[in-house]
Amino acid sequence: SATPPVMMAMLLAVSIDYALFLLTRFKEETEAGVELEPALEKMLASSGHTVVASGSTLAFCFVALLFFPVQLMQSIGAGVIISIVSAIVVNMTFIPAGLLACPRVFSDF
Repeated sequence: SATPPVMMAMLLAVSIDYALFLLTRFKEETEAGVELEPALEKMLASSGHTVVASGSTLAFCFVALLFFPVQLMQSIGAGVIISIVSAIVVNMTFIPAGLLACPRVFSDF
């Protein structure tokens, strides 16, 4: 089946993109002198909103594949939807948690 490679490609691409959105916003806030927790709140409020909206839109687009009359396309659609939702959840939870645990790792670059 072609589903696992398509899932991995989409997961990797979307995860990197969403992580960059979040981390760039965090770096902008910390360079402006904002403390850690307010910077994370601003990051999640602005870029987090973009990540959730973008991911939801993308996942919704792949719902169309679920209604395609070919089993392979249905499988790819379901797999990609799972990958996108997983990327959203991981980026919206683990990136803030990682930044709280090790805030200087990213802000020193």
